[in-house]
Amino acid sequence: MKLRRTLMWILASMVAACFVLVDATESYAQPRKTRRGPHLRKPTPEELEEMKAGDKTAGILLFKMTDIDGEQVELKQFSGKVILMVNIASQSEYAQQVTDLQTLYDKYKDQGLVILAFPSNDFQHEPGNTDEIKAFCREKYKATFHVFEKASVKGDSACELYKFLSDKKNSAHGGEIENDFTKFLIDRKGETRARYKASEKPGSKKMTAMIERLLKVRVAGKEGEAAGKKDGEGEKKDENKEEEAGGEKKEKEKTTPNE
Repeated sequence: MKLRRTLMWILASMVAACFVLVDATESYAQPRKTRRGPHLRKPTPEELEEMKAGDKTAGILLFKMTDIDGEQVELKQFSGKVILMVNIASQSEYAQQVTDLQTLYDKYKDQGLVILAFPSNDFQHEPGNTDEIKAFCREKYKATFHVFEKASVKGDSACELYKFLSDKKNSAHGGEIENDFTKFLIDRKGETRARYKASEKPGSKKMTAMIERLLKVRVAGKEGEAAGKKDGEGEKKDENKEEEAGGEKKEKEKTTPNE
């Protein structure tokens, strides 16, 4: 009797073990849910840091926006440029500043300045559709700088780019956009270096001085490197001349008889 009970217990244990093994095998065989990539949603702060660490670009250069013609524009293409970003509106009291922006762009574009304009109706001054905004920028004011599609720039509805710009954790120049034609000046690395209120006219002494300062950072470095290289080549030539002159002098002393 005791032996029979022992055999039944062993058999039950083996059957239970088989059920556990089958269940584990089926669970493993089931396909895992694929995680959506970060390009399909808003990047988390951790992912944003990873993106920065894995890319030489930083700040706003990590974003992709759609321009007024419906084309996708990766802002990292402006890496190495000085960027002036501004939210514009055709019915704003500052709309005339589009002319000033174009003048500024014409003056400094060959030195590396780009202007990125973002139409916005956050202050109820841009009710127009895409065609009307194009006419405002390109026909009325002959703007040739980059203009993007209409986007929100403040509050919970703000696009991810402007949420990043407005976040004080990302820059000392953060804070909610207070009016149309708020301007951000970005250096060649994609970092925000200055912010100007709507009343600050593009081309003002204050803004121009900062733009020129940022433009010189890279240009001056290249010129300095070239100048240093040129000076070094000149010094080498002088040293070679001195060596040649010294050698000729010694050769002359050998061939000249003592008196």
